[in-house]
Amino acid sequence: MAPEYLADGFVSPKLDVFAFGVVLLELISGKEAIVREGGVPLAGKTGLLWTQMKPLLEGEDIEGKLRKWVDPNMQNAYTMDSVLGVASIARACVEENPGERPTLPEIVYNLSILLEGWQSVFESTPAPTLVSGTRF
Repeated sequence: MAPEYLADGFVSPKLDVFAFGVVLLELISGKEAIVREGGVPLAGKTGLLWTQMKPLLEGEDIEGKLRKWVDPNMQNAYTMDSVLGVASIARACVEENPGERPTLPEIVYNLSILLEGWQSVFESTPAPTLVSGTRF
């Protein structure tokens, strides 16, 4: 849930942007929005998936940190550029300050740019086989 909604119940289109960013993070990581250890949610903001993402795109060895964070069920059926692109969009969507989040048209535009870059990859790579037993 977006911080501004939790703080004062404020609802705006930026709330949807935040939620979309969380969904992107769930897709990339294979984790739920509320992180649990041993079935118990972690306390405070450390238990929120979106807060765990922020440090991954900062500092050194961003690729290495992302590779460790990506859902292992994807079995390397992705390019690091694609993960980095989607992760960057997700990161922008989950900014704490709603004014710093992109608009929905900006998200669509940026995803379309990523998709254009993937067209050659899709055309030259066979579609990955779905992993059985994967939770949806």
